[in-house]
Amino acid sequence: MSKHVFAFYKENISKLIKDNHLELKDKTLWQRLTKVTRLKSGEELILFDDKINIKCSLNKESLSNNLVSVKISNQSNNESINPKIILLMPIIKKDQFEYVTYVAAQLGITEIIPIETEKTKKNFLNDKEYDRLKKIMISACEQSKNFVPPKLASFKKLKDLEIPQSLKICFLEEGPNLHHELGKKVQNITLILGAEGGLTKNEIDFLKQNNFEFRKLSSTILRSQEAAIIGMGIVRSLTS
Repeated sequence: MSKHVFAFYKENISKLIKDNHLELKDKTLWQRLTKVTRLKSGEELILFDDKINIKCSLNKESLSNNLVSVKISNQSNNESINPKIILLMPIIKKDQFEYVTYVAAQLGITEIIPIETEKTKKNFLNDKEYDRLKKIMISACEQSKNFVPPKLASFKKLKDLEIPQSLKICFLEEGPNLHHELGKKVQNITLILGAEGGLTKNEIDFLKQNNFEFRKLSSTILRSQEAAIIGMGIVRSLTS
């Protein structure tokens, strides 16, 4: 199993690259690299900004003086995940809205549009909260290796929306499932997922020997909590 590689967002790194090297003075980023994640000289990491992501290794010069110095092994342009998905998200409780925003960034949602509905109680989205949500999305992108955070639109009333040409789905308590034909074909289902860090080779071999099929939930990397919630939700929806 390959070792986990940490990803870190830093504005405008694309402007600082010279001859496959990058150096910058940044106390906050340096502390995250050397004190929080405790990366050592030679260890791999990913840095990204709004345009590019780079795979690189930490130079020994980064072990002191708040200097972030890396050698670049690969550079790629950031690309949005297809198909593009717009989430029209009614205002809910602040902590719940923030959590939805975090998961949306993990899953590569293209755009989040906060909307007012008839049951919306309050719009808490001031400038300060928009800045906080953007930081939350960047954190989610660092974790999931989705290098394109969702666009966070301004608050709109549902009745005033101009919805682009697309497949449009509304989730309600009643109505057919996304794929209801599967419902009568199975009676018992066993689900499993790895803890943070994934499963070992021995564990994967054991599951193969016991006829488990391996499927991915997303093109990005999810935490165990989100993987469990999304996995159970999808399976239940397809089999109810």
